Amino acid sequence: MGSGFDSRQTYCSHNYDRWGALDVAFASPDIFLSCSWTVLDSVGSDHSPVLIEFSHTHKTPNSKNALFWNFKKAYWRVYKSSLDNSLSGAVSFVNLDSKWRFFKDSVLRAACVAIPRVNRKKYKPNFIHNSEALLPLLHQRIALQRDFMLRLPTLSLP
Repeated sequence: MGSGFDSRQTYCSHNYDRWGALDVAFASPDIFLSCSWTVLDSVGSDHSPVLIEFSHTHKTPNSKNALFWNFKKAYWRVYKSSLDNSLSGAVSFVNLDSKWRFFKDSVLRAACVAIPRVNRKKYKPNFIHNSEALLPLLHQRIALQRDFMLRLPTLSLP
């Protein structure tokens, strides 16, 4: 998958002391070179987590002022009537792309009219491995795994 492919194994069979790469990811040819795959440190499962990233230059909203749709406070009757009015004015379209654009824009316009936008409090878009509560536990687990793997050749099987 892309030029950023991590060749480390993603699965460990503790019963047979074997490692393998069981995880598969697909990307279409147009985004293939923008994708990367990184095997993260294990978190306790037989499978190591895999981080798949798509590097695309796209501006993301600042998390402090990112707005979210508040569906609980939506005015669904207003949304329905706004969408119905917009779709009733549809003309015949030449191709599917223009028809799709018209439909998408109609849905978004109706949503902007009837569904309030709010800031989400305490929004933290960080990956869970980076949380302050988990990092010491992950380091401890890695140390225990390392000790176990070092002692593994000395253990005898019945």
